[in-house]
Amino acid sequence: MNKDSYINTLYQDLKDKIEFDEDVEALFRILTNMMEINRKKGIEYWLYIMNHYYLDLQKDIDFTPLAKNFLLEILNYFTLQQTLHILTQVSHQNQPIINQHFFNVFHQDSIIYQYFYQIIIKKQSKKELEELSFLAHQKLNKLIFDTTIFLKNIILIHIRTKQIDVALFLKISDLPKKSKDKALLKSLFIEYI
Repeated sequence: MNKDSYINTLYQDLKDKIEFDEDVEALFRILTNMMEINRKKGIEYWLYIMNHYYLDLQKDIDFTPLAKNFLLEILNYFTLQQTLHILTQVSHQNQPIINQHFFNVFHQDSIIYQYFYQIIIKKQSKKELEELSFLAHQKLNKLIFDTTIFLKNIILIHIRTKQIDVALFLKISDLPKKSKDKALLKSLFIEYI
């Protein structure tokens, strides 16, 4: 039996029988492995679970592995723009919950910060700037995403992890439209100029 059919069988046996936290953890492992073999199928399988079971079961079962951790897994294979397109395929009633996990800049454990933390640690400045630029120009729910607060926290992650790059900071701080927001961001790294 090859790995693809093995994973496929496991998924088919579990996908409609989610009762416990362990089931979600197993599905996370299954989907993570599927992504290595067939990304399209991995996404399709994840969307099926999220669209059919997430809303009803997330109150009683810990869906963190699928609602958060798997989104980080998706970001290992796709750009932020591609991932946002994938998220549009989540059912309308589940989108606010997924967006809350993904974009809430008022919570340091949101997926967006975890994603950029990984980029910062790997010193992928070009990718970071491209992704930040894309995100800064999106029209997202202002109750969970504020561009200036987000960019401020990104610069602070750099400073806390001692990844100081003033040229990058200047480019990041020029992403907001308002001069006040730019000044607020530029004040964060005065001592490094």
